[in-house]
Amino acid sequence: MPFVLGTVVGFATAFLLVGIVSAVIVGLWAFGATDGETLTEMPHATLKVAKDGCGVIRTDFGDDPPDGLQWAVTDQQGFQVLGRNALGETRYRYYRAGDYRVVLEAFDGEKYVPVSNRVEIQCP
Repeated sequence: MPFVLGTVVGFATAFLLVGIVSAVIVGLWAFGATDGETLTEMPHATLKVAKDGCGVIRTDFGDDPPDGLQWAVTDQQGFQVLGRNALGETRYRYYRAGDYRVVLEAFDGEKYVPVSNRVEIQCP
C-alpha cells in the first residue's frame, strides 16, 4: 500500500509542476516576453486640430492603412462618445458642442489600440 500511495503522490506532484511550468510559459508568451521576439508595431498617424478648434485632420497611411481604423472621441469625463470608421477620410469634425479628446484607433487582432497622438478639441 505505501508504494501505491507514494506513486500517486509522485504523479500528482509531477502533474502539478508541469501545469505550473506550462502556465508560466503561456503567460510569458501572452505578454510578448518570448525569446527576444519583437512584436509588430502598428503604423501611426499624426493628428492636428483645424483652425476652427473643432475639426481634426490626420496624416494618410498610404496604401496600407491598419485594420479597423476609427476616430475615437471621448468627453471630459473619459467616456467614449464616438467610435467612427476613419478609412477613406482624413478629416473629421465632431457634431456636438463641448470639449473633447480625439485619437485614431486600429484593431490589432485582439482590441482597439491608439495609432496616433491625442488632440483636444473645443466645438462651439
